[in-house]
Amino acid sequence: MKEIEKAEYNYFITIKTQMLSNINKILSFLNSRINIINDWKNEFQQTARKEYKQSDLDKGAERVFHKWAGLFLSEPNSTPVGADLVFDTDNGFRIHIDIKTALATNTSDYRGVINIGKNQTSFSVPGKFKANLPTRYSDRKLTLTYAIQVVHEHFSERIHAILLACIPNGELFEIYRDKIVKAGKGGWKKAKDFRFRYEFRNEILKFELIEGKPPRVEIVSGLKGSKIVDDLEKLGLNISNYHEV
Repeated sequence: MKEIEKAEYNYFITIKTQMLSNINKILSFLNSRINIINDWKNEFQQTARKEYKQSDLDKGAERVFHKWAGLFLSEPNSTPVGADLVFDTDNGFRIHIDIKTALATNTSDYRGVINIGKNQTSFSVPGKFKANLPTRYSDRKLTLTYAIQVVHEHFSERIHAILLACIPNGELFEIYRDKIVKAGKGGWKKAKDFRFRYEFRNEILKFELIEGKPPRVEIVSGLKGSKIVDDLEKLGLNISNYHEV
């Protein structure tokens, strides 16, 4: 199990480092939609469900991070069951990175939790949740799963925070048990997702088997002066970079 955590942590650091080295471009690309907002805003609002405020970064963020990930993960995998981004490595891993967006006004979507779907994790909870990803594939590649969460304002260039999270491989269940999961909006009955709970009893979830127990979730970049970032830091999240609008 320690080898699994070591791999998860090593790629967590790699992903974070690559994000930080490209953070200005990432932010610029995420906000490129604002330059042409008058060309798509009305159409976007018409396609949204009634009385539902959908993130206007949902699809665009996937495109941005797909381009970024391709700079250092060169072997995409075409599996239809997986996260938004799936890459193979030549050292025995299949990396899933799902891109999440959350509106700043909806704290239940991002404060201490990240929504994770069945196709985005190998972490099953007996009697509650069955993940669709194997912990190890038939070609012997180990499953590593991550989430990048962008907290932003609707129709705005104010991106409050970009978080990186590592969801434990399902073989680590006996270490993390069910304390790291909360039922999604539909409850556990026929659950298609769960809320990955990275804050538990005022502590941030850690890589339990790594020396020093580094956190499994961090703020890669936060908006300078943002009360939302302050609130996330008060939860115990570390932050690596501050950006401005």
